[in-house]
Amino acid sequence: MSRVAVAVVLVAVAAAAAGCGGGGSSDESAIRGVMAKLDAARRSGDAQGACSKLIAVVEPEGERAAKSEGEGDAEAGGDAATQRECETAFRRTLAVARSNVRRYSERVKDVEVKGDEAEVWASVSAQRSDGSVLAQVVQYRFVDRDGWRLAIDRGG
Repeated sequence: MSRVAVAVVLVAVAAAAAGCGGGGSSDESAIRGVMAKLDAARRSGDAQGACSKLIAVVEPEGERAAKSEGEGDAEAGGDAATQRECETAFRRTLAVARSNVRRYSERVKDVEVKGDEAEVWASVSAQRSDGSVLAQVVQYRFVDRDGWRLAIDRGG
Protein backbone atom coordinates (compact mmCIF):
# COMPACT_ATOMS: atom_id res chain seq x y z
CA MET A 1 0.00 0.00 0.00
CA SER A 2 1.45 3.41 -0.93
CA ARG A 3 2.04 6.11 1.65
CA VAL A 4 -0.84 8.05 0.11
CA ALA A 5 -3.16 5.10 0.78
CA VAL A 6 -1.87 4.63 4.32
CA ALA A 7 -2.19 8.32 5.12
CA VAL A 8 -5.67 8.49 3.65
CA VAL A 9 -6.71 5.81 6.17
CA LEU A 10 -6.50 8.51 8.84
CA VAL A 11 -8.70 10.77 6.75
CA ALA A 12 -11.12 8.00 5.89
CA VAL A 13 -11.87 7.28 9.54
CA ALA A 14 -11.44 10.80 10.93
CA ALA A 15 -14.44 12.23 12.74
CA ALA A 16 -15.47 15.86 12.96
CA ALA A 17 -13.16 18.14 14.87
CA ALA A 18 -15.18 21.31 14.50
CA GLY A 19 -16.54 22.55 17.76
CA CYS A 20 -13.84 20.80 19.79
CA GLY A 21 -11.96 23.42 21.71
CA GLY A 22 -12.56 26.93 20.58
CA GLY A 23 -11.27 30.36 19.86
CA GLY A 24 -7.86 30.70 18.27
CA SER A 25 -6.71 32.39 15.13
CA SER A 26 -8.56 32.55 11.85
CA ASP A 27 -6.04 30.00 10.49
CA GLU A 28 -6.86 27.68 13.37
CA SER A 29 -10.57 28.11 12.70
CA ALA A 30 -10.03 27.41 9.00
CA ILE A 31 -8.06 24.25 9.79
CA ARG A 32 -10.78 23.04 12.16
CA GLY A 33 -13.24 23.72 9.34
CA VAL A 34 -11.20 21.54 6.98
CA MET A 35 -11.25 18.76 9.60
CA ALA A 36 -15.05 19.02 9.73
CA LYS A 37 -15.29 18.96 5.92
CA LEU A 38 -13.04 15.88 5.83
CA ASP A 39 -15.44 14.21 8.24
CA ALA A 40 -18.38 15.12 6.01
CA ALA A 41 -16.51 13.71 2.99
CA ARG A 42 -15.81 10.53 4.96
CA ARG A 43 -19.44 10.15 5.98
CA SER A 44 -20.74 10.74 2.45
CA GLY A 45 -17.93 8.91 0.66
CA ASP A 46 -17.01 12.04 -1.32
CA ALA A 47 -13.49 11.07 -2.40
CA GLN A 48 -13.48 13.57 -5.27
CA GLY A 49 -14.37 16.49 -3.02
CA ALA A 50 -11.88 15.48 -0.34
CA CYS A 51 -9.02 14.97 -2.76
CA SER A 52 -9.67 18.09 -4.86
CA LYS A 53 -10.38 20.58 -2.07
CA LEU A 54 -9.19 19.25 1.28
CA ILE A 55 -6.07 17.13 0.72
CA ALA A 56 -2.67 18.15 -0.68
CA VAL A 57 -0.45 15.29 -1.82
CA VAL A 58 3.06 16.59 -1.14
CA GLU A 59 6.61 15.39 -1.56
CA PRO A 60 8.00 13.69 1.58
CA GLU A 61 9.96 16.03 3.88
CA GLY A 62 13.43 14.93 2.71
CA GLU A 63 12.52 15.20 -0.97
CA ARG A 64 10.98 18.66 -0.46
CA ALA A 65 14.21 19.88 1.10
CA ALA A 66 16.21 18.53 -1.85
CA LYS A 67 14.08 20.29 -4.49
CA SER A 68 15.58 23.38 -6.03
CA GLU A 69 13.84 26.71 -5.51
CA GLY A 70 12.96 27.10 -9.20
CA GLU A 71 11.14 23.79 -9.50
CA GLY A 72 7.37 23.98 -9.46
CA ASP A 73 5.07 21.46 -7.92
CA ALA A 74 1.50 20.32 -8.37
CA GLU A 75 0.69 20.10 -4.69
CA ALA A 76 -2.38 22.33 -4.45
CA GLY A 77 -4.81 20.66 -6.80
CA GLY A 78 -2.45 17.96 -7.94
CA ASP A 79 -2.30 16.52 -11.42
CA ALA A 80 -4.98 14.16 -12.75
CA ALA A 81 -2.97 11.02 -11.89
CA THR A 82 -2.41 12.22 -8.31
CA GLN A 83 -6.10 13.09 -8.00
CA ARG A 84 -7.10 9.59 -9.18
CA GLU A 85 -4.58 7.95 -6.83
CA CYS A 86 -5.93 9.95 -3.90
CA GLU A 87 -9.58 9.16 -4.76
CA THR A 88 -8.85 5.44 -5.19
CA ALA A 89 -6.97 5.31 -1.88
CA PHE A 90 -9.72 7.28 -0.13
CA ARG A 91 -12.48 4.94 -1.37
CA ARG A 92 -10.49 1.78 -0.67
CA THR A 93 -9.48 2.76 2.84
CA LEU A 94 -12.95 4.06 3.63
CA ALA A 95 -14.37 0.64 2.73
CA VAL A 96 -11.83 -1.06 5.01
CA ALA A 97 -12.53 1.39 7.83
CA ARG A 98 -16.29 0.93 7.54
CA SER A 99 -15.92 -2.84 7.80
CA ASN A 100 -13.36 -2.80 10.65
CA VAL A 101 -14.29 0.14 12.90
CA ARG A 102 -17.52 0.28 14.89
CA ARG A 103 -17.05 3.59 16.65
CA TYR A 104 -14.59 6.41 16.12
CA SER A 105 -14.08 9.68 17.91
CA GLU A 106 -11.52 12.40 17.57
CA ARG A 107 -10.96 15.57 19.55
CA VAL A 108 -8.51 18.26 18.47
CA LYS A 109 -6.14 19.02 21.33
CA ASP A 110 -3.92 21.64 19.73
CA VAL A 111 -3.32 23.52 16.47
CA GLU A 112 0.04 25.19 15.87
CA VAL A 113 0.33 27.40 12.78
CA LYS A 114 3.79 28.26 11.44
CA GLY A 115 3.50 30.39 8.31
CA ASP A 116 2.02 28.28 5.50
CA GLU A 117 2.22 25.03 7.48
CA ALA A 118 0.45 23.83 10.60
CA GLU A 119 0.43 20.86 12.92
CA VAL A 120 -2.69 19.47 14.57
CA TRP A 121 -2.71 17.02 17.47
CA ALA A 122 -5.89 15.06 18.08
CA SER A 123 -6.92 12.46 20.64
CA VAL A 124 -8.30 9.50 18.74
CA SER A 125 -10.32 6.56 20.00
CA ALA A 126 -11.54 3.74 17.80
CA GLN A 127 -13.44 0.59 18.66
CA ARG A 128 -12.64 -2.15 16.19
CA SER A 129 -15.19 -4.70 15.03
CA ASP A 130 -13.54 -7.32 17.30
CA GLY A 131 -14.29 -5.09 20.30
CA SER A 132 -10.70 -3.99 20.94
CA VAL A 133 -10.06 -0.29 21.42
CA LEU A 134 -7.29 1.89 20.04
CA ALA A 135 -6.62 5.18 21.80
CA GLN A 136 -3.77 7.49 20.88
CA VAL A 137 -2.75 11.02 19.96
CA VAL A 138 -2.44 11.52 16.20
CA GLN A 139 -0.48 14.34 14.57
CA TYR A 140 -1.70 15.79 11.28
CA ARG A 141 0.19 18.22 9.06
CA PHE A 142 -1.59 20.93 7.09
CA VAL A 143 -0.32 23.19 4.31
CA ASP A 144 -1.77 26.40 2.94
CA ARG A 145 -2.18 25.79 -0.80
CA ASP A 146 -4.93 28.15 -1.93
CA GLY A 147 -6.55 27.39 1.43
CA TRP A 148 -5.64 24.97 4.21
CA ARG A 149 -5.35 21.30 3.21
CA LEU A 150 -4.39 18.11 5.00
CA ALA A 151 -0.87 17.23 3.79
CA ILE A 152 -0.38 13.62 2.70
CA ASP A 153 3.10 12.49 1.64
CA ARG A 154 3.30 11.12 -1.89
CA GLY A 155 3.92 7.35 -1.89
CA GLY A 156 7.17 6.17 -3.33
